Amino acid sequence: MTVQTDLGRTLHLHFVHSSHNFQTRPGAGAQRAGLDIDSARIGRRLTLCEVSEVSFSGDSTGDSGETYNVLGQGVAVCHPNDTFKKPVGRKLSLAAALKASGLNYAERESVWKSYLATFG
Repeated sequence: MTVQTDLGRTLHLHFVHSSHNFQTRPGAGAQRAGLDIDSARIGRRLTLCEVSEVSFSGDSTGDSGETYNVLGQGVAVCHPNDTFKKPVGRKLSLAAALKASGLNYAERESVWKSYLATFG
């Protein structure tokens, strides 16, 4: 999900949920595989959120030239007695990632408004 803050910054929110059986499906990315390994190690499902700033440096060849600078990461850990729910994991991991990102209040508020408008 890409968010434009009130201050003009473009941020990308990336969410990854661990597998229900801690087995990574073939073709999954390294980030998902690592999350599944960590989930299996502790025996709990995890949700990872990564907040990145997007920079554009397009050229005449049509290459978008997007680069992502990671500002913060957050992880939500599901308690063994709770039912894993992706929306809950996304909100908790986003809160942790925004706290770690160093964004000011206005930018965090912009992110939350966009997130809630998209996911509810």
